[in-house]
Amino acid sequence: MKDFRRKVFNPNEIDNLKKEFVHIFLKGAFFEEAGKVILTESDKEILKIIFNWLIGNVNIKENKGLFLTGPFGTGKSVILKGIIQFITKYYSDLNTYGGISQPLYLIAQDMCNYFSDGNDFMVTRMRNTSILALDDIGYESKIVKYFGTEIKPFEEIIMSRYDKGRHILISTNKTLDEIGFEYGHHIYDRIKQMCYIVQFKGNSKRK
Repeated sequence: MKDFRRKVFNPNEIDNLKKEFVHIFLKGAFFEEAGKVILTESDKEILKIIFNWLIGNVNIKENKGLFLTGPFGTGKSVILKGIIQFITKYYSDLNTYGGISQPLYLIAQDMCNYFSDGNDFMVTRMRNTSILALDDIGYESKIVKYFGTEIKPFEEIIMSRYDKGRHILISTNKTLDEIGFEYGHHIYDRIKQMCYIVQFKGNSKRK
């Protein structure tokens, strides 16, 4: 898998990057109605892990994607969107003609809709884009018809991206074991090899 984190940041940039990184993820994810920031120790640890992953910290040795798992409302979707925003800004050399290599964020059901609608352009992007983020896996249509043939969209994307060595970022309320039960051991096995597992904890932050 080609490492998208080819850029080497100046050590003097790191503090400013951290501030921007935290700002991106705090918007809408960890605020009370009064605007007070709520960050648990678990939240801080998760943000640290993801920041180190984003900048290619030496502690992140393998070039993998991310599997964000945990209860409803703990900030997974906001963080997933923020990751794509950060990557697009700081690794803009990924963007190529036609958008095939541009990082892509999708809600899982939209992935299925692109197949059922026969949208070949988006299907190609999902298979080939350098980094694909799929949000809310586990509640999308498991089987759809693609030009008259029944297919399993999530399986198709995982298998294709695994074969091509492309990054996958996933958020889900399911555990990896539950994903394996629902989609098959071959999908479980590939996700385990392709992704770091990041466990979210706590109660919903939605108000």
